[in-house]
Amino acid sequence: MFLAPDAAQNSEGIAGQAWRSGAYRVGSEENKLPDLNGDKYVGLISRLWLKTIKLLKVSSAKADEYDKLDRKVKDYARNTNTSVKSVWQRLKKGKTCPTSILGVIIRNEKKECWGVLVMDSSNGYSCIDTSEKKFRAELSTLNRELRRYGIFEG
Repeated sequence: MFLAPDAAQNSEGIAGQAWRSGAYRVGSEENKLPDLNGDKYVGLISRLWLKTIKLLKVSSAKADEYDKLDRKVKDYARNTNTSVKSVWQRLKKGKTCPTSILGVIIRNEKKECWGVLVMDSSNGYSCIDTSEKKFRAELSTLNRELRRYGIFEG
């Protein structure tokens, strides 16, 4: 769940950023997200201990490995506009972390912001390839369904 209030400056996550700017995309060629899938959760006590080892400059392969993971988690959180804590929680729950995410605003027939549609992909490919025929066909179906309910794409 992401905070996407009407006060756009308080928005978070992909949905929040799309609400703020009309569309938001991460994980495309120019804006890669770190792949956290397959990385293991590190508990809070262990994280504190490994950070302490690193600060004390004690040589430790485990601390070095954690440091790399911690940087990836922070990078992922920054690029998806979410908290570091929420990314660690995803890892703890064994959830996938999409490597490509797109959020677009949906407007009603009066052109007012109605909601946000978020699509993601965890397979290493950009989730939106507008040149792909199948994607365009599915988007047409989605547009038709949205129009059926009086909602139009933004």
